[in-house]
Amino acid sequence: MIVPTQADPRPRRTVWTRVVLMVVALLVAAMVAESLVLSSRPQRVEVALPDADGAPTWLIVGLDDRAEAADPDNGDFGTGPDKPIGARTDVIVLVRPGRTALSVSRDIVVLQQDGRPQRLGNLWLRSPQALVDGLCTGLQVPVTHLVAIDMRGFQTLVDTLGGIEVTLPEAMRDRRTGLSIEAGSHTIDGRTALALVRSRQGEVLRNGRWVPEGTGEAGREARAATVMADVVAKAKARGTRNPALAHTLAWRVLPDVTLDADTPLAELASLRNLPAFTSLPVERTPNSNLAALTDQSRQTLTELGWTSGCTVRR
Repeated sequence: MIVPTQADPRPRRTVWTRVVLMVVALLVAAMVAESLVLSSRPQRVEVALPDADGAPTWLIVGLDDRAEAADPDNGDFGTGPDKPIGARTDVIVLVRPGRTALSVSRDIVVLQQDGRPQRLGNLWLRSPQALVDGLCTGLQVPVTHLVAIDMRGFQTLVDTLGGIEVTLPEAMRDRRTGLSIEAGSHTIDGRTALALVRSRQGEVLRNGRWVPEGTGEAGREARAATVMADVVAKAKARGTRNPALAHTLAWRVLPDVTLDADTPLAELASLRNLPAFTSLPVERTPNSNLAALTDQSRQTLTELGWTSGCTVRR
């Protein structure tokens, strides 16, 4: 697999949304049958989910856990002095199986139960309950199932597959993500694959000097797309030769998955065929990372079936 370092002309999409949805899809495919052993693998969290009518709504969360970043045995997840310890939501996706997967910006500001404004991406720091409540009060979306996956889950997935093959035309490094890889073809492990798809402020070795890689978010998106395609292809190829790999994938990745206490593991099967995701339109605040809902945002939510409102339940 050749990993591009030039800008991709396609529209930007949330890189980690695609990564998280890929991990969910592979994990569900691996779980051909629920067993008592597998049922005990994921973490469980008590969440009071809102009352809801109509089709179920799955909240899929990709976590950037700074507690793991502080542990050198878990690899470098890109922490720093401006990144406090704790799990944040890098990815928020609302899924109605068979209908839609909606990527929601973590930068949307919602009012908490105490009336204070907060970014969706920071609510998990308080508790999973705070995020569920924020989606209810801020977007009027009643969550019926919760699934969270951390970055270590992606890393474990790649390592379980025996690594993936990449080819780089130039040596590349990114001190923020811990990336350091020479030019040429390599089999890389999960830690390196994670650093590669997260890199957007990297440098390449050109004419004997380290210079900015220069493609930013578009280059990051292109690298992520090729890495994910290779992960999926390798999972399918190895799974064909080794049927036991499916159980091994589920066994090793599920400890990095969190489910709400009331969702049986077998219900993940409803996510077997995830639809292509779309993004919720928002209005960005100039010179900040904040975002707000617009009339178009609310129209999108209504068209996708979230019309009956939401009431926080305790």
